[in-house]
Amino acid sequence: MRYFISALWVFILSAMSNYVVSSMSDVPFHIGQTVILGTLVTLAIWFLPAILKSHDELSE
Repeated sequence: MRYFISALWVFILSAMSNYVVSSMSDVPFHIGQTVILGTLVTLAIWFLPAILKSHDELSE
């Protein structure tokens, strides 16, 4: 459940920040950029604990 909630928040926050930055730089807002950014950040959030855990196990 926490992965679903984190993905939801990532998409909401990335859409908001993408909209604000695009309006400040006078560039049209594209939802496709938000989906790509949200997907990349969500995958990083999901896989980062597994990567860090395996790194900690290797260092011991």
